[in-house]
Amino acid sequence: MFSLFVKFWIDVACPESMVHNVGLEVSEFSLFLKRAYEKAESTGCLIEDLAYQYILFYLQAGKIDKARKVAEKLSSGKLSEASTVWLLRISLEIKCLANKTSSMSNDDLNYIFQLLERVLNRLSLSKAEGLWFMALKVFSCHKAYFKRLVKILEGALARCSSNCESSVSAAVVDRTLQSDGILNARVLYNGFFALPHPGLALFKHCIELEKNLASLGDAAALQNARRLYESALEIYRQDRDLWKDYHAMEIKMGTSTAANAVYWRARKELKDTTGFCPPS
Repeated sequence: MFSLFVKFWIDVACPESMVHNVGLEVSEFSLFLKRAYEKAESTGCLIEDLAYQYILFYLQAGKIDKARKVAEKLSSGKLSEASTVWLLRISLEIKCLANKTSSMSNDDLNYIFQLLERVLNRLSLSKAEGLWFMALKVFSCHKAYFKRLVKILEGALARCSSNCESSVSAAVVDRTLQSDGILNARVLYNGFFALPHPGLALFKHCIELEKNLASLGDAAALQNARRLYESALEIYRQDRDLWKDYHAMEIKMGTSTAANAVYWRARKELKDTTGFCPPS
């Protein structure tokens, strides 16, 4: 009910509303909207979407300090697991710090990291994905903080009750590859795969990484790609595309013997091998 009520007043108060065309005072409608948010909060009806709009209400009115206070209050209370509220809160904090100086101080960075750490340790990886990418954007160039983020990520991956398909892990591997090289990236992704329920998307991402390196002449990359395929197939044995990609890689980069071996294993495991190139 509150959601519909608030939506009505938002539509009325917006600049394109018909009330502007007839000369009605919009500030009065904004007051009704403010009271609606406050009533929803006081009665325990302030769900995540409404809370997000509540903060935006003050932000759009130019009341940044009030928006920050509301965001802090809501994210510290019943909406402590509302990812969009946290995302808006931390975005506001970063914006306010950026307005004060051209670059954040160590104290500023530590403050933002503590906020992110609090929520990232609490929320599931899938729910907090936007917060993770914010954290990577802010701290990817700060090695000490990035290492701490990796530890938090390992904890989040370990808490996954099923196969985790978040793209955060792949982004962390890519960042490590760019800044610290392939050896460190391999150490990192092997650590991720040692955790429970490694996701197929991360396997495929790392396989592509190794295949690209193999095409550039990295002697170890092809063996690493094979090892990753084998590890992935231990978990995702019935994934037809995985077998097909493995077979295609061996045809392109490996030997006919290796390609034939993968083909016959796939034939044995799968009911349908349509699209596979049969052995010559």
